[in-house]
Amino acid sequence: MGPACWDLNANLQCDVGTEDMDGDGGCDNDDCQGFTGMYMVQNTQAVAVIGGGPFDVTLQQLCNVGDVATGGGAGIENEITIGTANIIFDAPVPLLAMPTSPPIGWVARVVGNGPANFDFSIWAICISDPNN
Repeated sequence: MGPACWDLNANLQCDVGTEDMDGDGGCDNDDCQGFTGMYMVQNTQAVAVIGGGPFDVTLQQLCNVGDVATGGGAGIENEITIGTANIIFDAPVPLLAMPTSPPIGWVARVVGNGPANFDFSIWAICISDPNN
């Protein structure tokens, strides 16, 4: 877990002189100044199917605990050999089955038939939660 929303210099300590915004002598959620930033996290898996045959790979990439995903995606990179490969699923986590929860990451699935040798990448664009 990264620095708290009040930790302006990200040193994981409460610097009362600069981070105690409400003047109560300590640092907590009441001292938060809003979102601490946007960042991207990525996961890549090599897919190698020698001699042919089907493949089906699902990857998930989550934001840091307490943060929210604002977008994401998936892609095929570094193709050496590729029979057929299709990204058939690309969506936020949690899925639509949990519509009241904010998205916390991204999930994608690629299927196809070999021979295949490529990298399957997934990424999530995240915003730091001001209350973590």
